[in-house]
Amino acid sequence: MCSRRFTAVVLMVSCVLALAGCSGDDSTSASPKPSQSSVSADVSDFPEIPGFSYKGLSPAEFKQLNSALAKTPQINGVDAKFATKDGKEAGLVMRVAIPPETAGLEGFEEQFVPGMLAGIAQSSTTPTQEDINGTKVFTIALANQTGAAYAWLEGSIATVLVFKDSADAETFAQAALA
Repeated sequence: MCSRRFTAVVLMVSCVLALAGCSGDDSTSASPKPSQSSVSADVSDFPEIPGFSYKGLSPAEFKQLNSALAKTPQINGVDAKFATKDGKEAGLVMRVAIPPETAGLEGFEEQFVPGMLAGIAQSSTTPTQEDINGTKVFTIALANQTGAAYAWLEGSIATVLVFKDSADAETFAQAALA
């Protein structure tokens, strides 16, 4: 039987594996260098959100994430943490560094972010797009229909939220982009 933490990490890895098929010239992209301690400050800069706190992934969970990223040229670094609410895991927050030359390609955001979310949700449904405080955000319901995934790209940093409760995901995204 899978623990909730493991289930969240499996979703995260699904997301990461979906990245491998996203647009971009792989020949000019740097090889991925995922590392919990050596990623750029921008990737590990998780926002403080009222009502939520963070809990790190275990070394085994982070190793699993790094293994999934090893052959994904669109990724330069990653950091991920569980978001907790009232002491319980509410979801997963992941920050992904993308090579600026890849993130700047025409149409990259419109293909990369929705493709990533469809992979997370394991859905053929197209994610919806909304504006949250001037940022283009893509959202999709998770397969169990109780949770949601949100993602957005700011410069060359993608932020991904996978929450068990849609209302928590929306609250977190609104506060993160305030």
